[in-house]
Amino acid sequence: IESELEFMTPPLIIHKVYTCISRNAPDYERKIADFNAGLEAINRDGTLRKIMESHGFQTTDGVNYQYVGI
Repeated sequence: IESELEFMTPPLIIHKVYTCISRNAPDYERKIADFNAGLEAINRDGTLRKIMESHGFQTTDGVNYQYVGI
């Protein structure tokens, strides 16, 4: 189906994706810290870019993904 679609640049809208962890969850602060540390590590070493590109995602600026911790 991708060959039938025409992608617009710049996109009309960019939706942010959020990860939520309830404050009622056991050890929620540790879970948040672990998530943020892992996200930073895969962002820094290029793993995140490889994952996103392998699924057909591209950056809006061609260089940087804008993923931040929670």
